[in-house]
Amino acid sequence: LYLRRVREAVVSTQSTGKDTKLAGYHVPAECQLQWSQYCLHRNEKYWPNARQFDPERFRNGIPNVDTLTYLPFLAGPRACLGKHIAMISMKLTLSMLARNFDLAPQPMAAPPPSISQSMALIRMKGGPWFWFNPRKSEETVAEAS
Repeated sequence: LYLRRVREAVVSTQSTGKDTKLAGYHVPAECQLQWSQYCLHRNEKYWPNARQFDPERFRNGIPNVDTLTYLPFLAGPRACLGKHIAMISMKLTLSMLARNFDLAPQPMAAPPPSISQSMALIRMKGGPWFWFNPRKSEETVAEAS
């Protein structure tokens, strides 16, 4: 769900292998086409309330949308080879964080972080504003009593 809203890579480039037509336009062979997942993932035509963070829309997996409107790792023969490893790594990391830490928002003494766009990458200025408070393990709780 986060991969739809905030991607690190915001544009992709593909090369046409042969002359083709795209949306009624002639595109010559070996032409470089550039498109933006950032814009696609914010298109209200495919994503109602696209700019809203709504984890519920992914409660039962990817919602019933065209498969080419949700591209966290691209698609087809040029898709990311490591997408399965990336998803497993993210799930393991999040489960370990949830098991060992309580996540709390940091008090906002300064304005909220903004997004820095550099070339085709996107990153948060100042990083995420959260506290990771270590949970007490069962052994620590038993020793304290």
